[in-house]
Amino acid sequence: MRTFLIIAFLGAFLLGALFIGVKAWSGLAGVDMPWQGWLALIGGSVLTLALGIGLMALMFYSARHGHDDSHHEQGVYRPPDPNDPGAPDDKGNSESRGSDR
Repeated sequence: MRTFLIIAFLGAFLLGALFIGVKAWSGLAGVDMPWQGWLALIGGSVLTLALGIGLMALMFYSARHGHDDSHHEQGVYRPPDPNDPGAPDDKGNSESRGSDR
């Protein structure tokens, strides 16, 4: 039921955006745009699309090649290993245990 409500809400949002877009586009029917305007519109659209595709490709490349695994592991809590000589003690001191310094 929850999934249906989410899909219905997003579908209504999409239909509303399409309705407003079509209404705005048809409201500009009498406006003439010079070729420089069309060139800027097409160029901006192509560059925006290329930037989005490039960033998504980098994200998928990074995720599939393990470049962000160490970042994800930083948020995972692991209790300190008592056998690790460099592990902090109960008071937070990170001096090595059992050393005669």
